Amino acid sequence: MTRPDLPVAYRFGPFRLDVRDRLLESNGERIALTPKVIDTLFVLIENRGQVVSKEDLMKSVWPDVTVVESGLTRNLSVLRKALESDTAEGTYIETIPKRGYRFVASVDEDRIPDAPVIASPKRSNITWIVLTAVVICVLAAFLLVARKTRPTPVEPLVRIGDHLLYKLSPDAMSRAVAQFEQAIAANPNSAGAHSGLSIALLGLIEFGARANRQAGPVALAAARRAVALDPNSCTAHSALALTHLVHRWDFAAAESEFRKALAADPQSVQARLLYARLKIATGKLPEARLLVEEALALDPASPPLGTEYCRVFYFLRDFQRAAAECRKVLDREPGFALAHYYLAMTLGSSGQIEEARNSLRQSGLRPEVIEADQAWLSALQGDPKPAEAVLESRRQLMRQGKVDATAKLLPAVILGRADEAYEALSAAIANRAPECLSIPLEPRLDPLRKDPRYAAAL
Repeated sequence: MTRPDLPVAYRFGPFRLDVRDRLLESNGERIALTPKVIDTLFVLIENRGQVVSKEDLMKSVWPDVTVVESGLTRNLSVLRKALESDTAEGTYIETIPKRGYRFVASVDEDRIPDAPVIASPKRSNITWIVLTAVVICVLAAFLLVARKTRPTPVEPLVRIGDHLLYKLSPDAMSRAVAQFEQAIAANPNSAGAHSGLSIALLGLIEFGARANRQAGPVALAAARRAVALDPNSCTAHSALALTHLVHRWDFAAAESEFRKALAADPQSVQARLLYARLKIATGKLPEARLLVEEALALDPASPPLGTEYCRVFYFLRDFQRAAAECRKVLDREPGFALAHYYLAMTLGSSGQIEEARNSLRQSGLRPEVIEADQAWLSALQGDPKPAEAVLESRRQLMRQGKVDATAKLLPAVILGRADEAYEALSAAIANRAPECLSIPLEPRLDPLRKDPRYAAAL
């Protein structure tokens, strides 16, 4: 709710920031910004002329939620692009090194003029009693209805879930699912909670923590519900697009939804990041690279974006550039799991085996997730025994019905077992395993491409 002491709007330069509707306009045209970016601008303007520390900004914009500093950096980057694209940097927001930020432009306030005082005609005591009784009854009815209809506050749950999604790790994704499910239980009509649940489930599918056949339909239903609740939500369309990509392998439908997402929010970093995944799956690496670069221009400090940029160069076989991009991420976020993982893949592919092992350990991913990757590094050093052990272990798991043949793919390729590799590839396609979305580009599977059955299967 808008505080009564605030003005109707703030004006600075060609901009007008509407307090009630939380909208920023430039010369009468709306600028599409996320609520958190708008909140960041409000804090700076309300404290204009004063230095606001990073800590105070983060506490004001994300109350009661722990966030990484890169979230604030992203907001400020988007703000500066919106405000200072046609002026010198620092015209509106000044960075004070090691202290914080200050809004330096001159600001005018629009306020509603005070209403004139009009003398009221005298009323009898009985009239005042009747009017008072009516007012009390109306207020009582309003409060009763409000108590029944007031939506349960789910925003903190959704915020925490979104923050966990940002970490891109299996454990964080599982916790995000719990947050979004709790939010939906509190308010079944929360489009943000349904979108988040869909994206979190798809993340677990891609990490191999949930089966596509079980979690995919739930993710699809959640995404469709989110779009039905808010047809103009960029996140809802992004979730539905990702579901079409990961669960259904319907690339045309995914393309359509990603375009709707960007039409809803042309500045969306998330939509570009996920859209790039579609381009990678369809082998359009130059288009994927362009999408990631556009997103990085909006949010240069984002660990998921930086890691996706690394993946693009890894698939392009530019291992030196891929390693450099992963190291940029780790300089800012030393514990970011996927950056460590893809740094290990790029280092291993360029022959730096021990450095690759160290990065793989630092990823913090579960041993069963990276055991085949460790075996691959050993095979590069001329020791096939770990790969043989992994392959035999996965054969036993298959006989127990705990995994399907997809689990044998990488160890079979490492050992040159063409028949078992082809069996694994066929199982992966039949089960719509998420690994298939990168199989055509994965450098470690290059030996499989010599088998004509590979091309036929794809």
